[in-house]
Amino acid sequence: MGGAGIGIGVGGWGPVERLAVTDCTAVGNGTNGIFLELQQEEWTPPRGIRITACHAEDNRFGISDWGADGLLVTGCTMVGNHQAGFDVSSQGTTSVGGRGGIVTGCVIDGNVLDGVGLGNTPGPYAFRGNRISNNGRYGYWQHNLAGGDQEPATDIVLESNDIRHNALDGVRVDAPLHEAALVGNRIHGNGRRTAPAARGGGDGVRCTALTLTDDTADWTPDGHHGKELTVGTGPPSSSATRPPNCAWPPGAPAPAPPGRTAPPVPAPPTGSRTPPPRGPGSPPTPT
Repeated sequence: MGGAGIGIGVGGWGPVERLAVTDCTAVGNGTNGIFLELQQEEWTPPRGIRITACHAEDNRFGISDWGADGLLVTGCTMVGNHQAGFDVSSQGTTSVGGRGGIVTGCVIDGNVLDGVGLGNTPGPYAFRGNRISNNGRYGYWQHNLAGGDQEPATDIVLESNDIRHNALDGVRVDAPLHEAALVGNRIHGNGRRTAPAARGGGDGVRCTALTLTDDTADWTPDGHHGKELTVGTGPPSSSATRPPNCAWPPGAPAPAPPGRTAPPVPAPPTGSRTPPPRGPGSPPTPT
């Protein structure tokens, strides 16, 4: 689909809206799988909204809070989304980010870029007891987009989360925080993207709709996790080309919003580096 799977405008019914989204699946949507969006900037962000036991996969964002207060997200899976599994930011129509939310007991795994992207919020926000793993850039990324709230976020809590095997930082903070708490998290096995740039061609290189194999490659496991892949002839470009024998799936999500570019990634260290052991649920090692 070109837009959102489940998109709900909020704020028009007063400071409390009794809403529950339960046991829903949102797959392959161009923007959000499930999102809440404040409709008028002067309206009070409403409380009373719950998202429970839902599955969001292969969307640009899995679940997004663009203007609620006290959103409760419980027992959901946000996997394989193109930008982030869970997002709080100013990308809604009023440029108002959510606040006061609690995300607990969720699996946020294998998203193409970030597991959690949070910014443009005055806070508070809490993430407790989640698995945030195998994402292609950061596990958790605190950052603000242009055009939204830029004040320090207050009372951001990361507690008892398992943050592991993400390509770059497990937790990265690029925006000011006030009274933040990181308590009892297991943060391990991150920074797996250590391999330098690579290219190849010839008879040993082949691809399917979702995979590319280079028989001559000798890559560190997950060393290219989250990198952009270009297939075809000629110089690299910002999007993959389609040689005759490779049918890349149509219907790619809409372009990423402005201001969502990550800081430059430092060059990989020289010398050998043995990656941490791969845990259960890790993606296949490139071949």
